[in-house]
Amino acid sequence: MLINVITAICMATIVLAPIVVIIWGGRRFDWRVRWIGVGALTFIGSQVIHLPLNAVLANFDIIGQTAPLSAQEAITLGLTAGLCEELMRAAVLTWWVTEIRDHNKASAYGLGHGGIEAVIIGVLGVFTLINMIALQTMDLNALGLTPELLDQVKAQVAAYNSQPWWQPSIAVFERVMAMVNHLFMTVLVLTGLMRRQWGWIAAAVIWHTMINAVAVWLNQHHGVIAAEGALAVMTAGAAYGWWRARTGVLSGTPS
Repeated sequence: MLINVITAICMATIVLAPIVVIIWGGRRFDWRVRWIGVGALTFIGSQVIHLPLNAVLANFDIIGQTAPLSAQEAITLGLTAGLCEELMRAAVLTWWVTEIRDHNKASAYGLGHGGIEAVIIGVLGVFTLINMIALQTMDLNALGLTPELLDQVKAQVAAYNSQPWWQPSIAVFERVMAMVNHLFMTVLVLTGLMRRQWGWIAAAVIWHTMINAVAVWLNQHHGVIAAEGALAVMTAGAAYGWWRARTGVLSGTPS
């Protein structure tokens, strides 16, 4: 089916594109594997706290486990992501990779953070695609599921098969925007550390909260196009902020 081919191409792009960009940037800007690798470990480490925290909040009904989520729940989810990832980023930049103190190195570190997230999401997408292809080609009635579960599986397969051909490409667009935002949030955090002004780190947490909350709430209440459109506008601002940071304190010259 065409949707399987397009999904496979999109998932491969999500996995391979960050690797290609990092290899190119490493040669072009003399990035060290250490900066990129620690950025990746920062994301993984933040999720060790983030995912259990969300599970605890769900158990206490602070965030819902079924869609659609309320605005308050979307903001809460965004805030847990912002706190865990940005505070972890600040801690790592303070006590581990202390040599990262300029825009170029911060960009390598930020791409490591956003790049590993994209790779993980892409790999999970590949496994999902494999499972979906298996479900498409088998007799679902032979799975021995209860009637309720069987109806759910059939509905999932039908929804997947009926989606517009272009919809898998949204995931690629979303990962590109996420990586740009990780670059921006990295320079916000590093600016705060270098100026000893914690408001910059708070700004990174708030920005992270906003982009996550907007994505979740708009997608569930107004559809994927509205969500991605809003994120595109915010990401344009993030790209500008990241670019401007080259001439501020991260450039080594007075701002």
